[in-house]
Amino acid sequence: MTVDQFAEILRDPRTRIDEEGFYPHNKPRGYRAILECRNLWYWYSVSGTLNRVTPSDTADAITSPRRLIDREGSYKDGRGFEATVRSEGHSYMLGHGDNRPISSEVPVTKEVNPGVPDEVRVIVKPAEVAGRLAASPG
Repeated sequence: MTVDQFAEILRDPRTRIDEEGFYPHNKPRGYRAILECRNLWYWYSVSGTLNRVTPSDTADAITSPRRLIDREGSYKDGRGFEATVRSEGHSYMLGHGDNRPISSEVPVTKEVNPGVPDEVRVIVKPAEVAGRLAASPG
């Protein structure tokens, strides 16, 4: 697999977000998502953002002519893929494998990161996001 092939998966209409959220581990904080397409698992994280980064936005960034691929290659005896791409002031960490990755998220709380706005304190499932968007005036 290559970064460009990973971008094609992100644009594939069969790709679905299984889980998404924000992570507080290092400053600056970032966003991450786990996706499934054709019974295979993909994931990405984006450094330095408090905004949701859609699969299509990620695909655009990692295929940008201004991107810098820091690393790209297989792991797990060729059964997985990982890459790091720098684009538009962010680092995009990409991964692929046969099995769904285990979430290692630490809930973002005011005690851990006092500056995090309330709306990004909880890791959410896409159905919750859709419900919130439908209920919001706009």
